[in-house]
Amino acid sequence: MKKNLLIFVFILLNYLSTAQSLFYKVYNYPNQVDFGCVVKHSSFGFIATAGGPGNLQYLVRTYDNGDTLWAKSYSNVSVYTRVIQTNDGGYMLSSSSGIIKTNWLGNVSWAKQTASTLGPYVIRQTSDGGYIMTGGFLSPFVFKLNSNGDFVWEKFYNIYWTNGPGQGYTTDIQQTSDGGYIILGNTYMYGAGSSDYCLTRTDNAGNVLWYKTYGSTGQDLAEAMQITPDGGFVITGRTSSSGAGSSDMYVVKTDALGNLLWSKTYGGSDSDYGTSISITSDNGYLLCGPSYSFPGGPLNKVCVIKTDDLGSVSWSNAYMYSANTNMANAAQTASGGYIIGGSYSFGPNGAIILIKTDTAGNIGCFQYPAPIIEGVPITQVGSPNDTVYDFNDTLINMSVAVFSGLTISVPCITNLPEQTESSIAIYPNPVSNKLTIEFADDNFANEEYCIFNVYGQLVLKGEMRSRKNDLDLSTLDDGVYIIDIKGVQSSLRKRIIKQ
Repeated sequence: MKKNLLIFVFILLNYLSTAQSLFYKVYNYPNQVDFGCVVKHSSFGFIATAGGPGNLQYLVRTYDNGDTLWAKSYSNVSVYTRVIQTNDGGYMLSSSSGIIKTNWLGNVSWAKQTASTLGPYVIRQTSDGGYIMTGGFLSPFVFKLNSNGDFVWEKFYNIYWTNGPGQGYTTDIQQTSDGGYIILGNTYMYGAGSSDYCLTRTDNAGNVLWYKTYGSTGQDLAEAMQITPDGGFVITGRTSSSGAGSSDMYVVKTDALGNLLWSKTYGGSDSDYGTSISITSDNGYLLCGPSYSFPGGPLNKVCVIKTDDLGSVSWSNAYMYSANTNMANAAQTASGGYIIGGSYSFGPNGAIILIKTDTAGNIGCFQYPAPIIEGVPITQVGSPNDTVYDFNDTLINMSVAVFSGLTISVPCITNLPEQTESSIAIYPNPVSNKLTIEFADDNFANEEYCIFNVYGQLVLKGEMRSRKNDLDLSTLDDGVYIIDIKGVQSSLRKRIIKQ
């Protein structure tokens, strides 16, 4: 008991000292990583998960400034990973391999997997303390579990199966205020085009109340949804039916009965996908997903769009850490800023990326303008009918090994003190090969400079013994660097760009 109390006090002190921080941090792993999600913790900080082909699921618990409280890896887990915080303060992890229940420190309480079905990877806790779960590229199933992870019921929704495995599938589920459920997925049999968004509204036993499809003549693929304050639903995904590029983010807003209120497309000249949507404090929406449009070229970025409650764009930004920045999600933080999660892979290795921005989505590095083209598509609404089957699967215990540890990189240092006085001048910036550091007067004493790359590694260090100093940067690759100047008389930290 005393040990747990000391841990709590230590965590609280760290929380009080790190609140309101902006950060850009990379959590490195020895395997390739497919990002799962980042979730705001109910007390402070964040919890993020990812998985990959190494059969490991990673879980990172952080403070508000991105520093790690703890990190765990779980074996025997596949891709499509998710995490939620549970009512008891612990966590529930899900993937296409099964589910893992942990306590608040990430230690495993139990782990289970279905015997004959793949997935699911989307899980929510229900009002009775149990769980509802669905999702998976081969999965038209919805599972209701009790708090111990035992089956209560399981349903097979044929509308998401249609022409066979991989043709239709579920992507999200939420419990509604009356205890029923709203299921999101894609159908290839019904609708206006080759595939349409599909909403299914059920009672608390999974029996269908209504179906709705949304789309147009091309391919429309839903990814995520939220229940809105008016009792309706808002959905995001992607469309090739309309928009500015080959594929655009596609948002559909409905009332509580699934009737269409409005729909919008968002994108640029290439492909843009919506993979998450959340509701902001002003009842607007925060969209997030991979983008190939901004700032152009073949590299994958993460695009975040803030809209008002009618879907009109307030601001938009793109973020890219490396050549393959993968799908992501985003949410508003208690301070009014935003947390953005993503991942990237480099050779056999991978990493989770977490970005905490200000209220306008700014972080100041690895950020690019995203001039979104907003469209108003012609969305056709259908009301199909299909069959639901009871299904009897078996949950079996799953053996999970737990490992600890990871390395963290700080690709850019945020909240930099701006140079508001004329005591130190650093020029030119951007710089080619020669960087000049000049002091306003001779009142200095052997100031030290350190230059760090985007991985937080020291690449150049030295002393300045005169008022004007020329630094040779010809050996450095083009990119963003941080220069630190520390001495008795002065201290400065500044971003420089070598090109």
